Amino acid sequence: AEMREMLQVDEIAYVGNHGFERWQEGKAKLHNKAREYPAIIEMVLQELEHLLVLEGVFFDNKGFTASIHYRLCPDQERARREVLAALEKCARANELVVSQGKMAIELQLPLGVNKGTVTLDLIREHKLRRAIYLGDDYSDVDAFHAIHGVAAHDFEGLAIGVAGEETPPEGGAEADFGLEGVGEGERFVRWLADVIRTHA
Repeated sequence: AEMREMLQVDEIAYVGNHGFERWQEGKAKLHNKAREYPAIIEMVLQELEHLLVLEGVFFDNKGFTASIHYRLCPDQERARREVLAALEKCARANELVVSQGKMAIELQLPLGVNKGTVTLDLIREHKLRRAIYLGDDYSDVDAFHAIHGVAAHDFEGLAIGVAGEETPPEGGAEADFGLEGVGEGERFVRWLADVIRTHA
């Protein structure tokens, strides 16, 4: 809903929260098996607030996913270890998928949905013959794999890693091409739009 509000373009397929939310028929629709999890995520975050006393740690509850950020901590590696140790002590955290993000620990739902599966869904639903995926985080590697793994002779896809200070090395290793930062990513998209207009 936030992306839709920012862009105001009806022709775009909006997907958020690693695939658990989609903008359809004029509103945000949720994955049908995800409804019980916001309460679990909220309970886990509340428990973590009591277990973690770390300068710079902050929580980002997105409803169906959550991030525990430690980029502002003086000792980021120690903070990462302490966040993971605290999650081990949370009784309900084992009901979630715990994964590494950019200077964050991610809490996701154990429903087999990720950026890779939603990328494949979009390719199939819209019968795409070409796709370009830009990503800069650990979770984008799933989408890079999806782009490369589409078993269709009439499909071509590119995985583009957007480098930054916090970009994981896995992203660059799996990407076909790399861009240096968000600014270069923006220039690439503008260039691509110009090329499409020229050849339309």
